[in-house]
Amino acid sequence: MSQPPPTSAFAPTPDPLTPDRDITHQHFQASDTVVVLKGVAGGELWGDAMRVVAPSVR
Repeated sequence: MSQPPPTSAFAPTPDPLTPDRDITHQHFQASDTVVVLKGVAGGELWGDAMRVVAPSVR
């Protein structure tokens, strides 16, 4: 049985919840804080918080 080719570490992560979501409208504004959830540890959500430095544009 053959194995599938390995996935590159730089391959984009698929979005299983909203794969067709369009965020090209003015969704984020400068100085907004965005949190990217990465998982759960000890019953707590964890991830990275980032500050938006430029608004999203159309």
